[in-house]
Amino acid sequence: MPGEMHKVMGELSWKSLSKEDQDLWDLSTAIPDEAPEFIRNLPQPKNVMEKTGYYSLFLDLMGWRKCNFLKTPEYMLSDERPVPHGYADCDMNMCMTSEHCADAESTRRILRQFVPRLVASIHSHRMEEAALWGGLLAHFIQDGSALGHIFPNAMFYDFSTEGKNHLHYHSLIDGCEPELETEQPALLGESESELIFRLAMIGEKNLVTAKRSFFSMLEACRAGDRKTMNKLARPLMQSAVFQVASLFHSTLALGLNRVKKEEAEKLKSFRLVEAEGHYHHPGGKYGHIMKGHNVVKGKKVALYIDCGNGNERRVEGFGMTSFVSVRYLLEPGVFDRLEGAVGLSSRYRHDQTPDMEVEFFIGVDKRYNRRVSGELDYGPGMKKVFSTALKAGNPPRAFSAVVTGAKTVFLCAVSGLKSEKYNYPHIVVVDPRLGKKR
Repeated sequence: MPGEMHKVMGELSWKSLSKEDQDLWDLSTAIPDEAPEFIRNLPQPKNVMEKTGYYSLFLDLMGWRKCNFLKTPEYMLSDERPVPHGYADCDMNMCMTSEHCADAESTRRILRQFVPRLVASIHSHRMEEAALWGGLLAHFIQDGSALGHIFPNAMFYDFSTEGKNHLHYHSLIDGCEPELETEQPALLGESESELIFRLAMIGEKNLVTAKRSFFSMLEACRAGDRKTMNKLARPLMQSAVFQVASLFHSTLALGLNRVKKEEAEKLKSFRLVEAEGHYHHPGGKYGHIMKGHNVVKGKKVALYIDCGNGNERRVEGFGMTSFVSVRYLLEPGVFDRLEGAVGLSSRYRHDQTPDMEVEFFIGVDKRYNRRVSGELDYGPGMKKVFSTALKAGNPPRAFSAVVTGAKTVFLCAVSGLKSEKYNYPHIVVVDPRLGKKR
């Protein structure tokens, strides 16, 4: 992403803050003498908003050679590697130059390293130092909104037909300049860990948006359609403005112990349908777990459950079938329980038989479990914290599963465990929510 867009987005994130927040940040216009040399070499800003914009160029200003990075090792990863510009793969390499796509745990590792430093600086009233950490994180988040930094750049050519001209897709996409606006920042956590979790969740939703726009962006690049390119880039970059503004607001609230009750009230729970799952395992007619739908004859249908007395109710949640599984990456210590209910669809009764053997279970692991298994056997690290046999005609069963200390939580359904008689009924998981200690 060109420096000018980093600057624009950083300024908009600062401008999004309330006057109260801006005053509490208590930043001077001048760049302090203790700032690293690559920051001191910037032009003197006219105001704090412009200074914040300049600081958003942070990772680009550090340079690209290891000798440049080693001058300021505190701004490198813990293993003396540079912070990736945008998403990282499972080996902590930049996705843009990798063979692998973005890895959720790698993003969390970066946030876990630098968000606490930002909060600690604010807590010690070292606000100029905090602004530097904020600039580093802003750059990382902003690059995570640009398709050229999100995906292995080889993919642009792998999925394109050869033509007479060679297109430098990275530069074309990085050159997008959509009209952006300020956002209303939100408190993203009552603790550093919760802030990291909720910030990562927003980023992961943005990543899904990026994936869905990938081929349209390629077509627009090939057609030289700058208007469409900007239109596709805008929601991603607008989200980054919100993420950075919310980062500034939330770290300030945590560092100064100024979390407002009315904002904290909104953070009592987290709806799992708002999260992005990982390592989806398909089963039956389901390519993966479905948000808000079951799948009947290839079509999405609403979720219905039996309320008893012949009544049924449409609900929010997930639709799935046997041998569907999904996992979510948590931050240990944030949430205590996963609550909801699970049962069979009351309206779509395909493959519901009296002798069916279908188990729904919730599992947890204290590690980020990456194991893949056709039998949904996720190794000795995974512990079942809820299990129920799904029976035709039974109402949904409520669950309150303990997830304290878990880094991975699984939703899984299996069939044929005893007799190898497989059923693939439509399962409904009713609006599962992660909750904190009461």
